[in-house]
Amino acid sequence: MSKHEESQRNLLDFDTEKRKKVSDARQKLFYTIEHLQIMKDNKDSLYTIDKAIEDIQYAFDELEFAEHKYDYSKLPKKN
Repeated sequence: MSKHEESQRNLLDFDTEKRKKVSDARQKLFYTIEHLQIMKDNKDSLYTIDKAIEDIQYAFDELEFAEHKYDYSKLPKKN
């Protein structure tokens, strides 16, 4: 595999991982919102504020990866 092909693969892997983490975080936030709405409506729920904080922290941590740009210094140099 050439350096150019390897760098393309690395960039695609980075992008795939970023999209996966953003998707996971959005899903966690969606379910957290749903559970909090149930709690707000005074319906029986085993979901707790502590669990909501844990879920939001998970989403926050997942989104940190998406905040960072790809390290373009990994790309092969043009001759």
